[in-house]
Amino acid sequence: MMERTIEFSRQFSARMFWLAVIIGLITAIALPCTYMAMSYRDRELYATLRGELLAYNIQQAIQDNPELWIFDIPRFIEIAHHLPQAELVSRIRVFDRTGALAYEQKYNEVSPFAITTRTPIKYLGQTDGWLELVENMDSLYMAAALITAFFGLLGLIFFLLIYKYPQGIIKKAESKTLSTVEQLQASQKILRELAIKDPKTRLFNASYLQQRLEEEIETLERSGGTLWVLILDIDNFKKIKDTFGRMNGDAVLLEVAALLLDNIHSGDTLGRFDGEVFMLIMPGGETERAKKHAQRLRSMVEMHEFGGKKGRCAEGITLSIGMAEWRAGVK
Repeated sequence: MMERTIEFSRQFSARMFWLAVIIGLITAIALPCTYMAMSYRDRELYATLRGELLAYNIQQAIQDNPELWIFDIPRFIEIAHHLPQAELVSRIRVFDRTGALAYEQKYNEVSPFAITTRTPIKYLGQTDGWLELVENMDSLYMAAALITAFFGLLGLIFFLLIYKYPQGIIKKAESKTLSTVEQLQASQKILRELAIKDPKTRLFNASYLQQRLEEEIETLERSGGTLWVLILDIDNFKKIKDTFGRMNGDAVLLEVAALLLDNIHSGDTLGRFDGEVFMLIMPGGETERAKKHAQRLRSMVEMHEFGGKKGRCAEGITLSIGMAEWRAGVK
């Protein structure tokens, strides 16, 4: 479950990242480029209209004086100062029918970012010259730069809103989910332990001992060898509880369990079989070895000072031990 949650979170985060990148790029690049293209077409249209209007006025002058019209150009050029966005015009040129420059007026320096339009001047259906307008585009590019910066910031904001903000929510949800999963796993572990452990002594319970014994016998039948089972019973345990109280009786039970657990061999299984009775499952080993181990456990309990030197149950605790042996092939 934890792995599926993490995998889903990663896939969702990746998709949100690319969605945020696409929307951010559209906002930061496509919109400024669209503005630039539309503004450029608008400027180009205005420049064309200005050129056509001025060319029309010059054509009127040609009709009045076909041979000397180029000397009256400045008078007609004045109209350029009353046209929309006329302040953008940096240079006006007029060429005669041969292509020679007939008139030139410079208003300011020509920018590297400029647009040039050339409009024919006609007389009797024939081209009698050309009118050339040069308009600076600096203001357009400055506006485009500012708009690009604005939309770039807006794209970054969109990226943060679409990706980072949900990402934080996802991380929090993932953290809570993982925490919940960990708690469930811890609870399952506790439940598994409760299913096989005795709640008082924390040793294995009778159900697990029976299961373990059956598994060891099956292994014994397949692989051969011996199996020893020791039943360890605390002597006069009811009398101890009646004399010293139930709490002291439980303390004796816990101390005996701890002593036995600390002194069993690796691979052995110790559990509380019932009440004050313990079971020790010992795979392998010879008869003499098993007997010596049982005697050592009995002596150890008998010599132990239960409850400490000042305890009320400091003496008289003994064990009775019964032993059973299983051998492979022996019924």
